[in-house]
Amino acid sequence: MNPGTDRRQRFPPALEAGAFPIDGTSLENRLAMMGRLARQLLFFDLQDREAGDWSELFLGDESCVLARILATDLETCLAQFLRDLRKPLNRAQLAAHVIELALEMDLWYKSLAANTALAAVAVRARIRELVSQHLAADMQPIMDVSTAQGLYRGPGPGAGFERMALARTWLDPIWHHATRAVRDGRTVDAHLDVDAIRRCFSAFLGAMSRVQELARELLPGSLVTQTHAPAAGLLLTFAQLLSVVQRKFNQFPDRHIDFYYRDCLRFTPRPGRLESVHLVCTRNARFSERVALRAGTALIAGKDATGTDIEFRADTDLLVTDAKVEKVAMLLLERDPLISPERDFDYVTRVKATPPMAAFFASSQRGSIRLISCKASAVRSTRAGTAGRG
Repeated sequence: MNPGTDRRQRFPPALEAGAFPIDGTSLENRLAMMGRLARQLLFFDLQDREAGDWSELFLGDESCVLARILATDLETCLAQFLRDLRKPLNRAQLAAHVIELALEMDLWYKSLAANTALAAVAVRARIRELVSQHLAADMQPIMDVSTAQGLYRGPGPGAGFERMALARTWLDPIWHHATRAVRDGRTVDAHLDVDAIRRCFSAFLGAMSRVQELARELLPGSLVTQTHAPAAGLLLTFAQLLSVVQRKFNQFPDRHIDFYYRDCLRFTPRPGRLESVHLVCTRNARFSERVALRAGTALIAGKDATGTDIEFRADTDLLVTDAKVEKVAMLLLERDPLISPERDFDYVTRVKATPPMAAFFASSQRGSIRLISCKASAVRSTRAGTAGRG
């Protein structure tokens, strides 16, 4: 049974505060974007020759690597895979998606190799566990068949197996230690079908999602370890200070709305209204006397977000006895248009007591009048309204 929704639950999400931030870039996405830009900032030696770039700064710090992990958009990877899945003769493209995920995950693992921080050790252990469990064995047939059949070729003409050979060279030895996968008691053969690639891709997405969950837990703590290299520490400080300015920028839409409604249109908020609830009181079974609750009796309904007691006060007097509700039903009054002369005088031709939902559907089909009744031995209830918080 669906309880329905109230007016606050039907509030459009687009009108929520912060629904349209001016700058919605998260800290991890900003650090990942800086890492991509760092590859374009080159070093030059005294002979004016290229001598590296700034990307090593982002590949050695655990916070930057965790940010790169979190910034990996798995939903986009899935959308691209599904797009190529609909194409004919698509085994080469689908195998490419799997191998690119393996290379990205391997880069996470290698980037944290020389880092002894707790976050780096935990992420490496999680990746090593996932690779040894099933990822390496699942991917091995794809690499074998792709290399043998030339499914995964480089972008240029005549590139041949260059990209696949580089993938084998780049991958850490943990990917090569696993034996061939065994499923249902059978060794996976050299046949590579689309279903096998899809299963392997799904396994990689699930594994990378688990690594992202761990990285999301570890990133806040890694930012305050005070063990970062000086250059990385300055970069992380700048990125976090920029987030402070970002929050100021993102307040502009709400400030604009307040200016329009409060200053231009001179709207003022309506005064708050007291909340009300229906209470059902049950007397202690060991107490035999009647319990009288007078109007204005304070009732505590837990605490609010600040820890303050939420207090309700009864609107009417209530006498609590040993009565209890036996049954709740709807009284259905039917008027049959084929029965005369009752139909001429709008008389009721049949009375039925049915469960609430059944009565609702029946009445909506017959167009009859619905009345709500409650059968009980002696039921009493009260309606309480909020008196304040104290």
